[in-house]
Amino acid sequence: MNADYVTALVYAEQDVAQDEARAEAIRDQQETSRKINEIKVNLASERARAEAWNIQAGQREREVKIEAMIQAEAEHARQQLQSVTSPFAEVFTALRSQMAQDASDILTNIKKNGFVRGKVAERGRGLLEMFDIMCTHDDKDLRAKLISLRSQLGSKGTKQDDESRDVESITETLTEIMQLESMATADMVAGPSRFSALDV
Repeated sequence: MNADYVTALVYAEQDVAQDEARAEAIRDQQETSRKINEIKVNLASERARAEAWNIQAGQREREVKIEAMIQAEAEHARQQLQSVTSPFAEVFTALRSQMAQDASDILTNIKKNGFVRGKVAERGRGLLEMFDIMCTHDDKDLRAKLISLRSQLGSKGTKQDDESRDVESITETLTEIMQLESMATADMVAGPSRFSALDV
């Protein structure tokens, strides 16, 4: 009989230390990988946020530019509309201008003669009729002056009637009719009227 033996595997402290070191290295490697992945995810998220912000900023910039263009076009359109004279405004101004010219001619004749002659009075009375024919709008101020003038001139009469008219009142009314011409634009846009309703 022969005696024999096999040396048993002895797990020494050194082996334990090596295993722990390897395990620690693996854990460190996994932690490093986790942190690297976390950084990558954060970077990707930041890039996505930055890209989204850039897109929004670009969109806002485009919207601001579009809004500025719309405002500029609206202002341009307003300026063009203001520069275009309405046909109703032209008629309004032209009629006042015509009445002012006729009043000026009558006034010149009165100053020359010192009184209102028959033909001149007839012409003055006819201004109201001419106004009613030509008027396409409400011009209450001018019509009131023309009614006043006709009343002051009276009906057609004799030469004595011509000399007895109140020249001072007639002169004042004629002057007021002439002054209405310079007020045409302001009167045309002031307050609601049949004319302003047409001029849309």
